[in-house]
Amino acid sequence: MKLKVISSILYSDDPLIKDHTVHGVKILPGVSFIDLILRALNKLEINIYEIELRNILFKKPIVSVNGANFQIEIQVKELKGFSKIEIKSRNYSSESSQNSTDSVLNCECEAYYINSENNLSLLNDKFNKQQYKDSIYKTISLDEIYGMLQKVNINHKDFMKAEGMVHYQEKSLLAEISLNSTALGYSKDFFIHPVFFDAATLLAFTQKYYIADLALDKPFIPFSI
Repeated sequence: MKLKVISSILYSDDPLIKDHTVHGVKILPGVSFIDLILRALNKLEINIYEIELRNILFKKPIVSVNGANFQIEIQVKELKGFSKIEIKSRNYSSESSQNSTDSVLNCECEAYYINSENNLSLLNDKFNKQQYKDSIYKTISLDEIYGMLQKVNINHKDFMKAEGMVHYQEKSLLAEISLNSTALGYSKDFFIHPVFFDAATLLAFTQKYYIADLALDKPFIPFSI
């Protein structure tokens, strides 16, 4: 078994966490871990177009209180036929030589090696957007969705606010999402922009559009993909 580790520092003023708060507390969107994993694999010279992430489990969020910064470690253990990946975090201070050695397991998943041609063929299936739109029964803006979330103290500011419209059918939805000008400036820093991913996960909870009716007083942790 080979263990490889990629390390990064997350500062409390990073817009990913600064502009995403729950009950006034800065929380890193869990889906950001997926982009971290892809960037770590790429740095290890693993072709991300030939891997499939499975059994993704978000176990504990990274929460910044009183300006806390974090050291994040992505650990990749190479096993037979797949890799086991864990993301761990600990408090970090550049001014201290005694940073915490106690780490928290935030996310884990498995990366399987697949045939990239089969994977890309799925992307070639054409989706008729106009045909879908012809059968929608409700359309709302992402601004309206973010407004619903604010009622339960989940706030997306500046960087973390996507733009666009959401179209609903009875059992499905179509979202047309774009980045705001601030987030767009950081597009090259990500494989999957966390703003896109975060907005997409929110939409699952809006199928009946009244988010305030959901029990959002507790975080949806752990959850898995």
